[in-house]
Amino acid sequence: MDYLRLSKKLGKTLKTFLIAQLRENGFRGVQAKNAADTKGTHLVDRQAFGILSDLLKDTSCNIFMEGFPAQTKVDAEFSIFLDPMDGSINWDKGVGDPCLALAITEKNPPWKFEDLTFAYVEGFRSGDYYYTKAAQSIYYSNLLQKEFAIAAGGASLLSECYAYLKTGYSGAERQLIGSYPLMLLCRDIRAFDNSGTELAQLARGSADFMMEARQLSDFYNLLAYPLVKYAGGDIYNLEGESIAGLPLDIDKQYDFIAVKNPDLMMEIMPVLEKFRKDKTHEQSLTTFVVKTP
Repeated sequence: MDYLRLSKKLGKTLKTFLIAQLRENGFRGVQAKNAADTKGTHLVDRQAFGILSDLLKDTSCNIFMEGFPAQTKVDAEFSIFLDPMDGSINWDKGVGDPCLALAITEKNPPWKFEDLTFAYVEGFRSGDYYYTKAAQSIYYSNLLQKEFAIAAGGASLLSECYAYLKTGYSGAERQLIGSYPLMLLCRDIRAFDNSGTELAQLARGSADFMMEARQLSDFYNLLAYPLVKYAGGDIYNLEGESIAGLPLDIDKQYDFIAVKNPDLMMEIMPVLEKFRKDKTHEQSLTTFVVKTP
C-alpha cells in the first residue's frame, strides 16, 4: 500500500469539500454541537468523518477516528488513526493552519507508540505537508514548491530554545504551573496552532520543544509522533520517559514534552524536578487565579 498516495487523496478530497462549504456558508464561528464544549465534536468533524469513511470503505484497514466509533475489518492489512480536522476551532474561525493528521501501523493490538511507522500531516491553509518514508521525515513547503528531507539537530540549551506553549480550552492554569520555569529560561514562547501542525513544525526545527501539561490532549494529538521520531527528536511523558515503549491507548489523555533534540531533556528534567520540589512557586502562581463558583 502506498500510504503517501492514500494520505494525499484523503487530504485533497477533504480539503475540496471543506473549501466548498466555506464558499457557501462563510466563516460562521465555532460550530460545536454544544457551544460550551469547544473541544468536543464540531460540525466540520462530523462532515470529515463521513467523507473519509466513504473513501476508505473499500480499503482493507481498521479505521480509528477521533470522536467516532472504530470501524474494523477481519481482513485488515493495517490500522489507520485519523484526526480529520485537527484545529476545528481554527477552521471555524478562519485562522491558523488546521490539518489532517494521521498515523498508520501494520501491527496488531495491543500497540505501543513505537508501532506507529507512518505519519502524515497536511495543513489545509498553508498547503504544506509532512510525511515519513523509510525511517525519515519529509517536509513539503507549498510556498517554495519544494520537498526537504528533515535533518536531526536543534538546540540543546534552554537559553537557545524556541518553545510552543498550549494554553487553550481553559487549561492555562495547569499548563502555566507545569511549565512555568521552562518558559522563564527559554528564548521565546509561541503558540501558533493545533497539536498536529505544531509537532510537525517542531520536527522540521521551527521550535525546539513543546510542552503539554493541561491534561487535555488525547492520543490523537500525538499522531505526528513518527514525524518527530524520524526527524531525530522524541516525545516524553512529564516524568521524562520516552513514549516510544509506552502502551498506545486511544482513549487516554497524554501530557507530554516533545523535543527536536533529545539532549535538551538533560536540561529540562532537572529544572522541572527542582520546581516540583519547591511548592512555594506553585503557591505564588495560584494566588492570583480567580476561582469562580
